[in-house]
Amino acid sequence: MASTVRLFLIGLLALLILNIFSYHIPKPTYSNSWNHSSTASRLPTATHLVKHAMGETLVPLQPQRVVALHPYAAEVARMFGIKLLGAPKRIFLPPQLRQNDIVDIGWFPPNMEKVLALKPDLLLGSVGWFQDTYNLWSQIAPTVLDSQEYHGQWKEPFMQVAEALGQTESAKQIVGQYNARVAEFKQKMGERLKTTKVSVVQIMPGSIEFVKKSAFSGVILEDLGFARPLLQDMDAKTSLQL
Repeated sequence: MASTVRLFLIGLLALLILNIFSYHIPKPTYSNSWNHSSTASRLPTATHLVKHAMGETLVPLQPQRVVALHPYAAEVARMFGIKLLGAPKRIFLPPQLRQNDIVDIGWFPPNMEKVLALKPDLLLGSVGWFQDTYNLWSQIAPTVLDSQEYHGQWKEPFMQVAEALGQTESAKQIVGQYNARVAEFKQKMGERLKTTKVSVVQIMPGSIEFVKKSAFSGVILEDLGFARPLLQDMDAKTSLQL
């Protein structure tokens, strides 16, 4: 009888010990990746919801570690005085963007390991280049892809990048200044716009290429009211088909 009671007490003690240890062992926790379903608890600062080409993403109100995956996004960020950690620096044309303090992440595609090592709190890109890999970039940091699909499409993407950087009001002022200059130019040109046709060509080694109205210069000339030669008077869809 005594041995039975002793075995019962030993078994009870073992169960109590196991219960105590299981209570104190920390349970694993899981967190969402950076995408439209991310929660604000993972972000380092106050956040806001940004609508872009891939949906909606929570991004910091004042991002401190910005990496531009695409040259256009880099140019817009630098316009607002945002200090970039990384960008595809080698293909930048403006000399002011080739600064030594920016890590060259390469192009195309950018080096994902380099981007990951920079520990960004915001990634900026364009849907025409990063739509297929968006989910991968979103695992690194909140990722905003603007809607730029061709070079001349700049106005809507400009506002999207500005919103992601918390610079919406400044961007509206810039667009307003642009529209005012366009209106002033049209007023000064008057009737001459109806009789002026502008041709744009790009001289390359061994070739001369027509620049169509879907290019950046073409969009500006169209806003100003200039006519284009027949072979250059093509929208982006027609140009891509050709």
